[in-house]
Amino acid sequence: MSTPHSPEDLDATSLQVRRALDGDGAALSWLVTHLDPLLRAQVRLRLGRSSGDPDVDDVVADTWTVALRRLGDIEPRGGRCAPSFVAFLSMTSANLCLAHLRRRLRSLASGSESEARRSECPIPRAAS
Repeated sequence: MSTPHSPEDLDATSLQVRRALDGDGAALSWLVTHLDPLLRAQVRLRLGRSSGDPDVDDVVADTWTVALRRLGDIEPRGGRCAPSFVAFLSMTSANLCLAHLRRRLRSLASGSESEARRSECPIPRAAS
């Protein structure tokens, strides 16, 4: 099985990106099917081992949503669309991973602050 970044697949992928740009639904499906494993691996690597599958699934879904909405913005380089699209997909996922990690850090920080406040001001228990 060839990878999405071998020369043959980049040419096939460029063809599919061009077709998708022309509104071909089958080409869109082909792109998602063939590039999703690469995207998923990048997201899993960027989020780290502490992230579960739901986090990875969310970022991957958000990446596809952004990428497919902006598909018309893809400009061919050297007559090929695949390198531009794969780079755009990768950068979009990187930005969304950073946003996800920032939200997680804020959530952890606010959770730690809440926990610290609870330990400083214990709530009296009802007498039994």
